[in-house]
Amino acid sequence: MEAALPKLRFPKGNLIISRTDAIGDVILTLPLASYLKSLEPGRKIIFLGRNYTKAIIEA
Repeated sequence: MEAALPKLRFPKGNLIISRTDAIGDVILTLPLASYLKSLEPGRKIIFLGRNYTKAIIEA
């Protein structure tokens, strides 16, 4: 028997994801950002990271 995951709900407004640590941690967090965007396509998601991760985040 599979347990159903609850549907995530967030208050309306912008969502900030902060990963100011190592580049690998940023890469591992990107699928979460995509998933959250798929739940509410109109929501603005802001990814806070170090300058050297910008190219990866924007790709």
